[in-house]
Amino acid sequence: MKKEMKIEHQAFKICTHVLNKNLTREGLFAGSRHFTDSWARDTFFSCFALFKLKQYNEIKSLLLLFIRFQKKDGQIPLRIGRGNQLLKFLNIPSRGKLNAVYTNDKGSHPALDSTILFLTIFSTYILKTKNNSFFRIHKKKLDATLSFLENHETNNLLYQNNYTDWADSIKKKGTTLYSNTLYYQAITLYAQITHKEQSITLKKKAEDLKKNINNQLWNTKGHFNDWKYKKTLHTNFCLESNLLAILTHLANKEQTQKILNKIQHQTTKNKKKGIPITSNLLKNIIPPYTWKQIFLPFYFINMQSYHNGMCWLWHTNLSIEVLAKHKKTIEAKTLLNNVAKIITQHQTTHEVYTPQGKPLHKLFYTSEPDFSWSAATYIQAYKSIVK
Repeated sequence: MKKEMKIEHQAFKICTHVLNKNLTREGLFAGSRHFTDSWARDTFFSCFALFKLKQYNEIKSLLLLFIRFQKKDGQIPLRIGRGNQLLKFLNIPSRGKLNAVYTNDKGSHPALDSTILFLTIFSTYILKTKNNSFFRIHKKKLDATLSFLENHETNNLLYQNNYTDWADSIKKKGTTLYSNTLYYQAITLYAQITHKEQSITLKKKAEDLKKNINNQLWNTKGHFNDWKYKKTLHTNFCLESNLLAILTHLANKEQTQKILNKIQHQTTKNKKKGIPITSNLLKNIIPPYTWKQIFLPFYFINMQSYHNGMCWLWHTNLSIEVLAKHKKTIEAKTLLNNVAKIITQHQTTHEVYTPQGKPLHKLFYTSEPDFSWSAATYIQAYKSIVK
């Protein structure tokens, strides 16, 4: 280990410890306090780090857990766990029978990214391990997930309801960049492991998805728009969704450069303002959502900025990975060092932070410690620089 990467390596070890501590017989817990459930999106995003660590048996166990609770129509649960989520939020111990929750907590609609990411991680697992017998055993389950998702398409793109993606305090109804980018990735990967006839069909479907996303959501100002509802375009620059568009190869070379230029522009603006920790790379949305787009009860507990200005470590970690893959090594290393300092200072990862890099602490909410998603994406970021 090079001397100048010592703190980054310490943070890597902390993140590896967090991730493995949260791996249990009942799945991968999202955190250690009130998120002691296996949330599908947190679990499957974390699996990308488990691939980096070659922990294939753990990934297989997680896939089997979600298959166990998969609905007949192909839907994958939002989360699997024990006890009452509200009681956990209030730090009141809550246990019970292991069960699954399928709809969001602010309505009755399914979270599509659970099913999308399941298909992605299953396909990646097969590509990495060549465990073709596992694929054959669960082929019908995979096709059911595909059918479930296709049943949620409108005009050849996924259509979601309010509060149903990762930013589940925001009213995003319609065609979102986040869900459709992940859908494009899932279809592309599934096409690589299935039989020839289905593969040809899925490759064509992926090409059509890419074309439709570009036609409906690309903004000539140099980024993909956040989402579209009917004829209304929401043109916010959603950082994580644009980064995912780059990482999944949805964005072409020219688009990628424009998105990176936009990120660099925001970084320069922050430097002039004297804002530390390159906080724009932690912020997820520019400009902020309007008050009407935010889950109203969050205002009563002063949490209206939860997905609207608070800083999520996994966004910065994705930025590092993108920068490293596009030969912007100096910028990537600078960001990695910033994040490593935050992690080593607190000896763990948290869910959300202030722009100054401090774990969020408010009267009614404290940032979840030992947050798997933050730990996992740091591992990916670190591995993108330190081979």
